[in-house]
Amino acid sequence: MLNMDNPITYEINENEHIVKYQSPSRKFGNLREELNADAKLINEKYGKVYVAFSSGVDSQVILRCFLDMKVDFEPFFIHVKGRNDFEKIIMENSVKFYGIKIKIVEIQLEEHREEWEARSIAENFPTLTHYPFDLASKMLPENYPMIMSGANEPAIIGTRLTGLHIYHNCYESLCLRFNLINKHRTILDFPYSAESLASYYCDDLIKTWGDVCNYYITNDLVVAKTQQPVVAGSRFNYYLKGLLKGKYFKRDILWPSKKTGYENYPNWMIPHWKYPKEAHISANYEDVVQHLESCSGSIKEFKGWKF
Repeated sequence: MLNMDNPITYEINENEHIVKYQSPSRKFGNLREELNADAKLINEKYGKVYVAFSSGVDSQVILRCFLDMKVDFEPFFIHVKGRNDFEKIIMENSVKFYGIKIKIVEIQLEEHREEWEARSIAENFPTLTHYPFDLASKMLPENYPMIMSGANEPAIIGTRLTGLHIYHNCYESLCLRFNLINKHRTILDFPYSAESLASYYCDDLIKTWGDVCNYYITNDLVVAKTQQPVVAGSRFNYYLKGLLKGKYFKRDILWPSKKTGYENYPNWMIPHWKYPKEAHISANYEDVVQHLESCSGSIKEFKGWKF
């Protein structure tokens, strides 16, 4: 499962899937303050690190924090020629925006198809999309820890009957990638600490969004065009994540026209797959917030699926 040096960890106990949240051990500040503190903490604990730069907003935030805190890091970008050229252009614009160098790691998917297909069967791995990241990690010359982002920002979902919950699955895409790379290199998520995680989920913007979602859900309000219920999870992923980061970073970061990065990947890479239902976990949002705001430094477990 995820590196234990992480505020969210997973456990499988007799086929029961559990997610654990660590509460902060001190009063926490706002998201930018805590992410800056994360950058300094990582630097003090690990020294120089690699930063995996995808070109998206999360990557832009990492660059801003690491540059502002003047920590020692080396960003790199995985270029798959003909597959993510769009992101490469954004990466080049980011180089100009921040005035830094970003190392380019070139990978050709087709050269590794036979190897990766055989490996996915042997490892019972549901997708090949993370093998390029694993390869890039092995191609990097130094044994620095690697910073990525995404596993610590699961979406908030909900229905009229269940209320709002944070969705978890230990086989979620980013968890798979982290566990794969963690076999040969220390990999750290960003947000990194319990304090930054708390500043994220306990921010007034997300709390208010949760209240609005509860209003729509409780009153059975629907999308006018489709007459389908408002879907909390998709709105969270598409809009709220970016809005929260915009609240604190504004135009101090580059706001790219970002795609998923997999639009041009071949089907044999299996860019889309379903997570196993038996591993679904729903953590009640209000319970998570109450636990994080306790600042007790304790661990709270969540298990079961309410949907």
